[in-house]
Parts: sequence; structure tokens; C-alpha cells
Amino acid sequence: MINEKKFNCFFNIVFILIIFMFANFAIFYLVITKNYTNPNIKDIILEYKNFLSRDISYKDSFENLILSKNIRKVENKYSKEKPVLIFGCSFAEGLGLKDNETISYKLGEMTSRPIYNRGISGTGVQHMLFQLKNEEFYKIVPKPEYIIYVFMDGHTQRIFTPVSLSYNNCYTAFYKKRGGNEFKLKKRNFFSDKIIIKHYISNQLTWNFLNRINNYNDFTERLLIDYIQESRKEAEKH
Repeated sequence: MINEKKFNCFFNIVFILIIFMFANFAIFYLVITKNYTNPNIKDIILEYKNFLSRDISYKDSFENLILSKNIRKVENKYSKEKPVLIFGCSFAEGLGLKDNETISYKLGEMTSRPIYNRGISGTGVQHMLFQLKNEEFYKIVPKPEYIIYVFMDGHTQRIFTPVSLSYNNCYTAFYKKRGGNEFKLKKRNFFSDKIIIKHYISNQLTWNFLNRINNYNDFTERLLIDYIQESRKEAEKH
């Protein structure tokens, strides 16, 4: 009779290999279709090579998170009221919405305060910490009275893989390991920390499966709170 533990281990390995192959195909497809309508094999190979060798350094992170061109316009920029910062992912940014439909616009209307929307698609709570820890950030954004973090449940997944979606740039971010007390700058490479499994294919089915075998629920909730508390400490320094 086959040992149940060995069978489960074998099944998990097979499952991960299948997901890994699917992830590569999905990334392959997204990278190519983003840039070419009718790609040929030479274009495909070149584009995939460029994707795998793209810049994921601190400089790239700084430009994408601090100097991002995707940031929403500042509401009530010249108001004398104290400003509010908004952090989060595409939900905070208002991806797909008009300027007068975003949370920052609505909040600006209600309060007449300057509202700085720092939401960027594909990011999470660690990217808020990345910005608040960076001295250059405060040269661009004034010291706020309030900070709002827009949370959605997918951010618990991004704690383990601080990157954007596969067809955008990877971001370096402050990262806290299991059981550790310090948030350290974690430099990424394409295959590190099971990025493909835990983020690129982070659909609900896969995430639920990983939760069952790794018991991530309690830990990620605690870690999310740790990130928010650390972000608050950084903001209070300024």
C-alpha cells in the first residue's frame, strides 16, 4: 500500500510542475501579445529574453514606485489644508476609472484637502513601506496628516512576492521573512521565492491550495499588520 504522506508529496510536486508550466506559458503569452499583433518566432524569443533579463534593481524600483508616471494627479494641490496620502494597488489607483471617478477625487471633493494618490497596480502593503522609508519620497510628497491604505485580500499573497503582475516591471521592496523582526530590502530575480507559483498564478484556486498545505492564513494576517505598523512608524518619523 502506498504511503499516504509520500503520495501527497508526489501529488504536490506534480501539481506544482503543472502550474509552473502553465505559468511560463501565461507569461510567454502576455509578454508577446502586449507588444506584437502577429509575432514571429524571432520576435517571441527576443521578447522573452528581454523579459527575463529586465532590470529589477533598486534603481528600477525607485523609478517605478517613487517617480512612477502612473500616479494619479494630485487633487486640490494648492489647498492650504493638510494633505492626505492614499496607498494601495489598482483599487486605490482607480484603474480603468476616469479622473473624476477615483477615490482620491471623491475624497478631495469631500474634504478640500490635497489628496496624493500613490496607488499603483500590482503592488501591496510592502510598496507603501518602500515609499515611506525612502527619503526622496518626501521631496515629492509633503508630510501628510492622514494616510489611507486601501486593502484587498489579494495583498496577503503579494506579501510573499513583492512584484507587480508578470507583464509589468518587477519591484524590489521591503520584505520581512517568517519569524523575523526586521524589514529588509529584498532584491528579486525571476525565479526567487516561488514568484511564479505564489503570484503570477495567484488565482483563488491555487491560493486556497497553498493555504491548505502551508497554513498561511494566520501568518499572513499577522504579517500584514506588521507592515502597516512599520509604515506608521516611518510616517511618524516625518
